[in-house]
Amino acid sequence: MKIILFILLFLMNSGLLAQTDPAQDSLFNHRLSDSLNAIVDLQKENSNEVTALIELSALENDNESSIRYARKGLILAQKINDKKGEGVCLFIIGNLQNSFGQSIQYTLSALKVFESIQDFTGIVHSLLSLQSNYRDAGYYRNALENEFLGLHIVDVNNLRNSKNELRPPFSIADSVTGAAFLVEIAQTYILMKQLDSAMFYTHRAMEEKLNSAKDLKEFSTYLLATIQEKEGNYSAAINNYRMALEMAVFYYPIDTLQIYSGMSTYFLHTGNYDSAIFYAQKVAKAWKFGNSETKNILEAAGNLVSIYKLKGNKDSLIRYIEYNQALNDSFYSKSKDREVQGVAFNERLNQEEIHSAQEKYKSKIQFYLLGMGLLALLIIAGLQWRSNLKQQKSKMQIEKAFSELKTTQTQLIQSEKMASLGELTAGIAHEIQNPLNFVNNFSEINRDLAEEMKREIVKGNLQEVNEIADNILLNEEKILHHGKRADAIVKGMLQHSKINTGIKEPVNINLLTEEYLRIAYHGENAKHKDFRIELKTDFDPGVQNIQTNPQDLGKVLLNLYHNAFYYVAQKRKSNLVGYIPTIFVSTKKSGNKLEIKVKDNGNGIPSRIMDKIFQPFFTTKPPGQGTGLGLSLSYDIVHAHGGEIKVQTREGEFTEFTVVLPY
Repeated sequence: MKIILFILLFLMNSGLLAQTDPAQDSLFNHRLSDSLNAIVDLQKENSNEVTALIELSALENDNESSIRYARKGLILAQKINDKKGEGVCLFIIGNLQNSFGQSIQYTLSALKVFESIQDFTGIVHSLLSLQSNYRDAGYYRNALENEFLGLHIVDVNNLRNSKNELRPPFSIADSVTGAAFLVEIAQTYILMKQLDSAMFYTHRAMEEKLNSAKDLKEFSTYLLATIQEKEGNYSAAINNYRMALEMAVFYYPIDTLQIYSGMSTYFLHTGNYDSAIFYAQKVAKAWKFGNSETKNILEAAGNLVSIYKLKGNKDSLIRYIEYNQALNDSFYSKSKDREVQGVAFNERLNQEEIHSAQEKYKSKIQFYLLGMGLLALLIIAGLQWRSNLKQQKSKMQIEKAFSELKTTQTQLIQSEKMASLGELTAGIAHEIQNPLNFVNNFSEINRDLAEEMKREIVKGNLQEVNEIADNILLNEEKILHHGKRADAIVKGMLQHSKINTGIKEPVNINLLTEEYLRIAYHGENAKHKDFRIELKTDFDPGVQNIQTNPQDLGKVLLNLYHNAFYYVAQKRKSNLVGYIPTIFVSTKKSGNKLEIKVKDNGNGIPSRIMDKIFQPFFTTKPPGQGTGLGLSLSYDIVHAHGGEIKVQTREGEFTEFTVVLPY
């Protein structure tokens, strides 16, 4: 139901569906359907027929019929080159799929179409759909990428509109505010258990001017309550849950399920088991009616398992363990996970094909340049007295070609060095957790049954002993089943453990620099509660996206930030009068170069060790606080990108690292 509402909102904002009262009677809908079918029956094969098929798709009550109309619209839109109609049809089909992989694939296709015609409405709604699918499938990093991209597009577009004297007939601010992406970012960080980041973006969403968007106010309040509950601030959490529930019932009833789920968790943690069961069962029943709020239904089902385990109610415990297994198999089966991986793999293959074609073209150009240079050298050798200037120019061309070849070689080597088993480990842990939970749960039940059987043996009640033994054997079969399931998962994950993280992609350096600064700051703040520092930034607004590897460049930035935090903290221990620990981060475009500067007002670097700071395993930190590999790896990563890293320092005053990248 929520997906259908989302599609209807998108269609109305796109101007493809009339904005009518949702409470219109069936007679009106029937007449509207007849009018639309009359347009389709004319078969004029124009944009009006595409729009009619789209509206017919929105009027249908079942997914199969809606998809059938949307597919007809897609075929016609592609035939007459109606790009907007093509994008909307792809969007509708994607959001009505039962498969994560297919939904993501169709929505990615819709996004590409909207990007080709610069339809900002379609772009931001596609990004909202993508982040939701990736998050529900457990791919939180992919969800965050789409959320931050959507937030940036909304902010940039609204800023552009605010500068225009004549506002365009439609602005993204009319349908999707920055708060819509802010609450999604906060929700993703909650699922990643990064509560500081979740709280930061929740507060940002609550500070936005939401106007009539009551559902976002309610949702922000719900997120705030969830964070407070996870932090143990129970009194504030229950007040905000109740406030969110009051708004949801009045403005957005479909969101009551997620609030009930959060309240169930709250009552479980505070020991009020009857209330926890009451709210959890309200959510768990929703699955029977086709509700798609997967994370809330799973949370409620997990709460019921925990409660009945604590209460010792074995019958209910076994029933909800099996119910929980059915939910997990339905929502997160290995086949669905492979579908999402297949989409990501296909996208990666497409990027690799483009990259390979570019490399072949570059190699061909380099080959021609090298051949021309050698030919020029032969001519210059015979006619040196006539053309000394041409000889110098040809020599420079050869040196440039050789330098490009060396850079390519360095990048390939660095790509192999930075390959990590992190994603494989995370994947195995995620997949194997479910069967291991069943093994542990049934093992505990068997232990209780064994103790009960011993008591019945003493009593001489052989009939009860036989029944208990049968239950133990049945549970042992389930333990064996889930043990084999875990073994199969491990083997399957190991077979798919090869990844490639060296592919470059367009990256907004200003956003990347700011995001990793915030991550580093919150990390230090979590480790040291008395950590206080002043952050200053100066990001060049003229900096556009550059081709780079965001993960590798992020490692460089994190290392520079952590070093700066460490050295200002060391200087702060000297208790200098008036000293304020400060970090200054800036970006600047200079010609065909991009500079990222990280400067601190710490004690600086002694001149006697300046020539050693980029050597592997060299560190000035005490034993156990540094490996001496951070700057060495950063140096390798930057040079693999065709850039350089420079340092300026003055003992007792400051240190400034400058990362220079080709623009």
